[in-house]
Amino acid sequence: MCEIFERCNGLTIQNVRRTCRHWSRILGSHNFVTRVCTRWSSRGCFLFAHFGYSFTWTTSLDWIMKLDSRTGKVTEFTLSFLINHDGWFEVVGVENGVFCVRYCCLGSERFLLIWNPATGMFSKVKDPFDLYNGEPSFLYAFVHYPDSLDYAIIHVFYEDYESPACTLAIYTTFRRNWDVTIPCPSYVHGLESTYVTLDEAVYWISDTVEGIAAHCHSILAKDGHIYVASNEHDEDTYHSVTWRLDQNGDDVQWVRLYKHHGNGTTYVPAVVADGAPIYIMEKHIDVEDLDELKFTNFDIYRYNEEDDTKTSLQMLKYDDDVDMRSLHLYQPSIYPV
Repeated sequence: MCEIFERCNGLTIQNVRRTCRHWSRILGSHNFVTRVCTRWSSRGCFLFAHFGYSFTWTTSLDWIMKLDSRTGKVTEFTLSFLINHDGWFEVVGVENGVFCVRYCCLGSERFLLIWNPATGMFSKVKDPFDLYNGEPSFLYAFVHYPDSLDYAIIHVFYEDYESPACTLAIYTTFRRNWDVTIPCPSYVHGLESTYVTLDEAVYWISDTVEGIAAHCHSILAKDGHIYVASNEHDEDTYHSVTWRLDQNGDDVQWVRLYKHHGNGTTYVPAVVADGAPIYIMEKHIDVEDLDELKFTNFDIYRYNEEDDTKTSLQMLKYDDDVDMRSLHLYQPSIYPV
């Protein structure tokens, strides 16, 4: 019978789980959930890119684009909540088919929404932003524990703004509160908007580059390695380099993989989809003598490490100044929330 349910969609499986404790236990077990995920992985995965206009007077006009990582086909995607002109949202993370979205509907209370689009399951968590004397600087992360259906939400914040030291708070599915706090290492003097978890570890980037107008990073994990997409740019040109961190005990080596350069400012977000790195090159163009005429281009490439070639998945053009807020990889699953 379980083999039959493995071929069903997420909503059907979830509806059967609600019928009785017997099916809830079987169809909600780690063994069954991972078998379904393995079967669904052959269908490929998707990229979710969060876009928004560069002006600051409102963020309620932001949108999310869903893109097939193999073909580049773009489809519509709608979040499961509404916000007014004072509201906003940000995608904290997407892992094992589960979204973690931080949002504010009416410009007051903030929440974290844990949501699985394939099953329709969701859970709402009070944002710790106010609990820990929220300030503008923050970091959130969303990660599942290895070989488990449990997840954790990580929140890094300044407990005392007179001190550069940060504190890390953790919300887990088995505690359902923010009571666990851990002091961050002393060398973490700032908060970055990028993070990655690998082998039950949290990684930060500490950037001390001087004389550069801007320095951006994307950090990701692939085949047990840490990758960093590093980008330097000024008002006219950009230079992007992707590095792989090889670590063997105390011995650490950086291996350069890709190098790109061009005209126009850019930010290089990156993910690994089906074993292939995917980068989105962002260029902002201002027309001279016309201050209000601006354009933004997003070129989405898929790279092949074996022969160092790239394939264009999608080229997006907007007749306005548009920013990419974040980029996430999505593989449908029936993971609980």
